[in-house]
Amino acid sequence: MKNAIKVLPISILAGACIYSAMELFINEFDFTYRHYIAFILVSITLILYMVKVRFGQYATAITLLLGNFNITSFTYNTYTISFRVLSYKVIEFQPVSTCVFILFIIINYKSVKAKLEFAFEWAWLGKH
Repeated sequence: MKNAIKVLPISILAGACIYSAMELFINEFDFTYRHYIAFILVSITLILYMVKVRFGQYATAITLLLGNFNITSFTYNTYTISFRVLSYKVIEFQPVSTCVFILFIIINYKSVKAKLEFAFEWAWLGKH
């Protein structure tokens, strides 16, 4: 049961990709390079989950970060929120990927916390 919950974020992304593929065939929707990158990353992540769960978790985090910052698109309509300063886009992100990323962090809170503590401790020790 514990591993089934950890697979939930990538399952949501896989479902979104399958739904996007169905929209492609039904409504003759055109994919962009972001959709193809998302399909490839989700496929690789699912394979890594079958090989070893930890590798799948790392791949899920990377895939969600790329989706969060609008590099990949898991849904057929790419909803993007942009922050602008003097008409220049400072940052763009996708709300769907952000919500799934927050879910991923909640599910994997202990391991994310341990990794961040280790990273900050290592960075702090490296500067002195």
